[in-house]
Amino acid sequence: MVNRWSSVKLPSFYEPPARRRPSEKEESEYFSALAEYGNDECVHVLADLWGISTLNVKKIIEEIEGSWL
Repeated sequence: MVNRWSSVKLPSFYEPPARRRPSEKEESEYFSALAEYGNDECVHVLADLWGISTLNVKKIIEEIEGSWL
């Protein structure tokens, strides 16, 4: 017996999340934490301050640093 539905593909409902632009407050907090704590430690300080994971903080930092180019 052959499965006649094996070549049918269901539509994908996955949409990647929209990119969020960092606010001016986040930018100023990042630069002040960078000046006070250094590059490595400011990620953890900002994660505690903003209440998000370090991975999300690193993504926001990449957006901030990329916007100044």
